[in-house]
Amino acid sequence: MTKLKTILFCILFLISMSSCKSDEGNLVLERGKPIDLAKVNFQKLDLDKFFSKLAYVKENKMGANKHTNTQAQPINIKWFSLYNITEKRLLYQYKDVANYTIKNGEKYGDIDFVERRAPLLGMKNPDLRGFGYWESKEILFSRLYASSTPSNKLIRIILETDNLHNSGEKEYYALLEILKKQNKDAKIEQDPQSNGIPSYTWTTKEKVIQLYFSKADELNSFTLKIAYINPDTKGYLKEFGN
Repeated sequence: MTKLKTILFCILFLISMSSCKSDEGNLVLERGKPIDLAKVNFQKLDLDKFFSKLAYVKENKMGANKHTNTQAQPINIKWFSLYNITEKRLLYQYKDVANYTIKNGEKYGDIDFVERRAPLLGMKNPDLRGFGYWESKEILFSRLYASSTPSNKLIRIILETDNLHNSGEKEYYALLEILKKQNKDAKIEQDPQSNGIPSYTWTTKEKVIQLYFSKADELNSFTLKIAYINPDTKGYLKEFGN
């Protein structure tokens, strides 16, 4: 009986683990329904799903020209894709540059990396409700950037908050203390800034975390950047020796 219980427990545990892994890939952000981003394994996300309910732009960044179109027909590469954006001005603005057209005899490169940004810069009335927080619900983020390889391997994720209700310094220092606790084994560097609020960098073998504060009249914000160091991102993060 004890052996049977052990087997059943193992089966249930494996099912639970499988479900958790599946949920990580299916995670979706939604403004006004913030989730704890500190618990998210960003590297396991399906980034298209993660952004799918946000108004965002996806851009294929092209590498150096190393091919020539020898075909009679032009080659069309999807350059920009807009999602959940209804503003006609922006749709019209991006219409002519949505596709990268390479005519016969012209040179072109491969897709180097992919950028996703929410909200799209230039939106008249962007929805800036928080979509996520970092451990504390007072530390809300409303802007998101992610870069990935063409095969969807995460290079860097950037979270930014706009502090419209106060200066934002209280939340910045609260986040700083949380990050210190979460990254005790990392090498930490503090850099003084002209605005009087230092920036911080945590470095490990697997990632580099950066936190800094931008100070301006009624436009204060702070930014959290996480860059992932691994063989998949080799060549993309040269500033960190990768």
